Parts: sequence; structure tokens; C-alpha cells
Amino acid sequence: MTRHVLALALVLASTQPASAQDAPAAEDAEEEAPEEEAPQNVMFADLSLGVVALGYERVLDPRVAIQIAAGIYGPWYVVDGMRGVGGEARVFLFMEANAPFGFYVSPGVRGGWVQAEEGQLSGGAFSARLSFGYSVDLSPIVIRLGGGAQYHVVELDEPETGPQFSFHGVFGVLDIYVGWAF
Repeated sequence: MTRHVLALALVLASTQPASAQDAPAAEDAEEEAPEEEAPQNVMFADLSLGVVALGYERVLDPRVAIQIAAGIYGPWYVVDGMRGVGGEARVFLFMEANAPFGFYVSPGVRGGWVQAEEGQLSGGAFSARLSFGYSVDLSPIVIRLGGGAQYHVVELDEPETGPQFSFHGVFGVLDIYVGWAF
């Protein structure tokens, strides 16, 4: 008898009206609809204070992205006419879980080999920085604007006589980025 009751319950459960069978499927379809994810990669031009560079950014988490860049490094605000080549590494911490867009805080380091006084002096220029800003979502274009401070160290030598110029100090920093997110 118990087998007959179980069999009857299974038959009744499988013969629900069509509208009742379709309802859960419609709900599942709504739940399974893929959400559009923020892009995970950005190729960008850094047009910030003292640098013109090209770089790459990778989103690691909805709140964290890392970035590397290389280009022309010219901290002209330290010594007039200073130019060279350099690179940068940064971490972007986004306040909302929407990286690479929205409000951010970004620590980073920048360094390079520079020359000044028409090549008479050369050496290293390095900085550690912290900036705050906002990344505008114009998908697929990203525009990032921000500001902050950096501690700059510059040591320039004349090839024949040795150390000629040394500077350690704090300067303002700007973030001006235009990128392509994908």
C-alpha cells in the first residue's frame, strides 16, 4: 500500500498544470541571467604631472587593480629641463566594488634614469606616492582624474666629477589617464 501512495504522489507531482511547471523555469531564467561584469583589463596613456607613459592595468578583485607603465619621465618641477625614461607600479583600491571605475586610493612607486643641463648631469629619480581620485566609466573608455602627494628623490652626477645635485622633497602629483577597457 505504501508503494502505491508514493507512486500516486509522484504521478500527481509530475502532472501539475503547465503554468505551474513554467513558473519555476521563468524564475530560474531571471536568476541565471548573466550580469554584465566590469572589464578586467585597461590599456592606458598616463598624461600625469612629469610623465607621459603607456601602461596596462589588471583588475584582481572588484575592489583591487594593479598597474604597470613605462615611458618618458621628466620631473621638470625638480630641475628645469630634466628628462629621461622610467617606469611605475601602482595599486588601485576602489571604494565601491566596481574596479576599474569609481573612487580610488592609490599608492605607487615611480623611478627612472634622467639627464639635466643638456646631458651634463645624469642619475636616478625616484618617488613614492599616494593619490586619490575618480575613474569615469565611458565604456569602453576610462578617464581617470586625481591628485595627491609624492616624496621625490633625485641624485644627479657629472660623469667626470661625481655628485652634483641631490634633492629629497615632497611634491604634488596629478593622475590624468585615458584608457581603453576590455
